[in-house]
Amino acid sequence: MANNKKIFGGIGRKILICFLIIAITPAAVLTFISYWNSKKLIEKQLSLLLDDTVEMVSKEIDSFMRSKKSMVAAFSADGLIREGLAEINSGASDKEEIVEHINKHLSINKVPLDSDIIEAFVIDLHGRVVASSNEARLDMDASDEDYFVEGWRHGIYVSDLHYDEHANINEPIIYMSRVITNLKEAVPTGMIVITVRGSALSRATTIWNGAKGENVHRIRDMGRTGEVFIVNEDGLMITESRFIENVVLKQVLDTDPVRRAFSIGEGMSGIYPDYRGVEVHGTSILLHDMGWLVIAKKDVSEIFEPINGLRNISISLTTGVALIIVIIVFFVTRGLTNPIHKLVAATEKVAQGDLNAHITTAHKDEIGLLSNSFNTMVQNLKKSRGELRALFDDGVDAMFVLSAGENIADVNKSACDLLGRERNDIIGTNISKLIGHDGATDSEEYPLTEARQLVTEVINKTWTLKTGEKYPVIDVSLTTKDREEALCELELKRTDYGVFAVFHDITEKKHLEQDIINEKQRLDNIVTQIGAGISLVDRDMKVVWMNEMQFRWFGDPNDILGRKCYSAYWKKKEVCQGCPAKETFETGTINKALHTYTTPDGKQKWYNIISSPLKDRKGRITHVMNLVEDITEEKQAEEEFKRLHKSVIQANICLEQSYKELKLKQEQLIRSEKLASMGQLAASVAHEIKNPLSSISLNIELLFDELKSYDDVTKKEATKILETITKEVDRLTEVSEAYLKFARLPNLSRKARSINDILLELVGFLREEISRENIILTEYYEKDLPIVDIDENQMKQAFLNIFKNAFEAMPNGGKLSVSTRRGHNGHVEVRISDTGMGISKEDFEKIFDPFYTTKNMGTGLGLTVSQQIIREHGGEIYCQSVPRGGTTFTIQLPKG
Repeated sequence: MANNKKIFGGIGRKILICFLIIAITPAAVLTFISYWNSKKLIEKQLSLLLDDTVEMVSKEIDSFMRSKKSMVAAFSADGLIREGLAEINSGASDKEEIVEHINKHLSINKVPLDSDIIEAFVIDLHGRVVASSNEARLDMDASDEDYFVEGWRHGIYVSDLHYDEHANINEPIIYMSRVITNLKEAVPTGMIVITVRGSALSRATTIWNGAKGENVHRIRDMGRTGEVFIVNEDGLMITESRFIENVVLKQVLDTDPVRRAFSIGEGMSGIYPDYRGVEVHGTSILLHDMGWLVIAKKDVSEIFEPINGLRNISISLTTGVALIIVIIVFFVTRGLTNPIHKLVAATEKVAQGDLNAHITTAHKDEIGLLSNSFNTMVQNLKKSRGELRALFDDGVDAMFVLSAGENIADVNKSACDLLGRERNDIIGTNISKLIGHDGATDSEEYPLTEARQLVTEVINKTWTLKTGEKYPVIDVSLTTKDREEALCELELKRTDYGVFAVFHDITEKKHLEQDIINEKQRLDNIVTQIGAGISLVDRDMKVVWMNEMQFRWFGDPNDILGRKCYSAYWKKKEVCQGCPAKETFETGTINKALHTYTTPDGKQKWYNIISSPLKDRKGRITHVMNLVEDITEEKQAEEEFKRLHKSVIQANICLEQSYKELKLKQEQLIRSEKLASMGQLAASVAHEIKNPLSSISLNIELLFDELKSYDDVTKKEATKILETITKEVDRLTEVSEAYLKFARLPNLSRKARSINDILLELVGFLREEISRENIILTEYYEKDLPIVDIDENQMKQAFLNIFKNAFEAMPNGGKLSVSTRRGHNGHVEVRISDTGMGISKEDFEKIFDPFYTTKNMGTGLGLTVSQQIIREHGGEIYCQSVPRGGTTFTIQLPKG
């Protein structure tokens, strides 16, 4: 077993891999190309088949829907239905006989014309079923049904597939409705509705297999797993499935192709998991008129059955060839690898430090040359080791090699001289014992000082580094042969042989630095007494020194020294604009600048900076000294004066604004009081006039009766006069009623209502008048509007006044638009627009004023009352008008 591992290890494995690649690669490439081309060809053929299938099914569905629309159109044009509905609407005395006659006509002559039609029924203008082939529907209120509402809006309507308990059938259905119009005037008189079996759609996705006697999902060559079905916008199947029973309107297809097809508005094609979780290849097409998606698919496992056998045969052949190659390579490599294993074993000995390894071989080929070269290399390594030892011993600094942990494995001559000990005495010692230990002798127990603990920690961290990495230099003291302490920089480096430690003696350097520090401290004591901040920056703009006053202002010097001045002082990423120190370095002259600074506690500070150059003996500028003066108090006084001046100006502006607002409120109050007074006056006048007018009207009626009783009196002129009086009396009565409504609106009786329902009822009431006035009406009611709390009668009165104004503004006909939508803050917004004469600029400001009118007849209270009603409901009314360009009223009502 070990020999087999050697044979097939290293070179043997490479030879085996090369042979396998050379032999197997062409076969694998050819097999892959053949398999890939066959797969693409099958996918292309299947795509064409699926495309043709969904195209054919979509055409059949389109033909099916057109035929049913033609059928409902023929029903709506039926003379007996049209005339019978007209008589029912006119309130004929034999209404029951007419209804029974239409019912029989629908049941016997109409519904049997098409086996897909379940029932047909007729609806009057109020949404009530007046005739039906299904007696259970008679007198049913269908005014809220989609087929009635949408049928009026579009003229003809086709519903989606759904279940309906009123259809009296246990299967999904489709409603189709069409408006019935008067033959002569084309005026709507009602609506015809037919109910179509939903199962009829499955005929487009299936064929009848006479041999088996059952309905199967198979179109052309769809095979064992192919099927075609239709999905609606809700992702529900609306035709039968080949694999699952009873899926219509129950099986949800929440697959990625279905979601993407509906989102982008077009069909998709590709491979994906279907509703069973099975991988299929599918194609779909979107029927935009109905919002349905036709899908044709087939299981991938069946699609690629023809080429899977070819793939398995190719794999078997390739595996056999590979096995033969392995056997051949086994015998070929056996004679090549044995000498190589000997060479590897010798190399491992050298790697472990044994330089006496030697290889004897009789081979005269490349392996023999390699063995001889190896022997030469070992001899050179012995020589190099001696030379490296000499260099190590001649080093000036004390050098140590650590093997395990802190134990010393080797030292150089300089280390022995510094410590005054022999090499053999040092090897094996813990290096931390060499660190200063307060004069303890070699035989004493060394205490664990902070210095020794630090050395131990950094050595342990160095062992964790990668080969060639260094640990940052630290300062330690080393106990010399004279029992003195030498200050050293300890440099540690990780090597393949352990940790290499070098102690650089810096005792004299440290003493010199201490002298410099002492001198610097003396200078600091001098400049600290100065009441200004002083600092030095070098040519890199780094702070190299600062006095006590400077760091009192700007923080700990340890956080500032060595950093760029603009970063340390002013928290900026680049040199300050107009920096005096930079200008001094460039010009060699003294420069000044004013700088602002925000302290960490948010206070604003102002500093006056004076920069002076410092030069070396050759006249070169090496540093700049910055003298910083705190002038915050002077600047704050100046800023306070500016702030007070600005406050005075701002206060003056506020007073002017308050005066304007007060004047506007005063005008509004006067106008409100005027309206209230006018309302009270109108109430008084109306009460005083109404009773006499009633008496006059009654006496005139009595006078009419008296005149009619005298045959010999000439009545024509008297009658004409009395008719005129009656008209004037009626006019005065109308004015009185209008004044009373304006003066005393009844208390609101609020109920939660849909504003769409209110407008639909009012427009339905006015529809005949709109048609008579030759006005074209357009309506748009946004769905799911918030419910509003309103007094229905008063709100209808407000809308009616606006509609009446629109009718009078279009005496020769025009266009009237009514729409609703969700406004800002959840308000409900109603818009009523006309294309009439519009309102002139002179009249526009007065349209809501009481008793103001531009008509020959009118009280001038219509819009005033409408505004008062809307405001009582917490709403507002706005008007936009263009002379000769129409008028738009916008009403905003708060949600309930």
